[in-house]
Amino acid sequence: MSLTDKDFQQIRFIVREEATSIMDAKLRERIDPIDEKIDTLSGQSEAIGNDVRAIYFMISDMTKRIDQKSLLDPNFLKLPEKEQLLRLNDVLLATAKRLGVTLPR
Repeated sequence: MSLTDKDFQQIRFIVREEATSIMDAKLRERIDPIDEKIDTLSGQSEAIGNDVRAIYFMISDMTKRIDQKSLLDPNFLKLPEKEQLLRLNDVLLATAKRLGVTLPR
């Protein structure tokens, strides 16, 4: 008994399907851990974005308070820059303490 062209076509199809299935399984084994790492990085990126947003609003709030204090205290702008910085630092530390934020040193 000899194989016909139709038999060869069926064999090729089966081999191709099996090879594709095996390759898909192997590829999935490699891709799944990468997907998990990407998900982790995505979550960390979102957390960093939220932190940056919170810091932005904290600075904005602090700036408004400084501007208000500057407007209330006309002598502030007359102070030497070093004294202005020291006062701004005091406001920054007080704001951070009030918000429960630990500032880097």
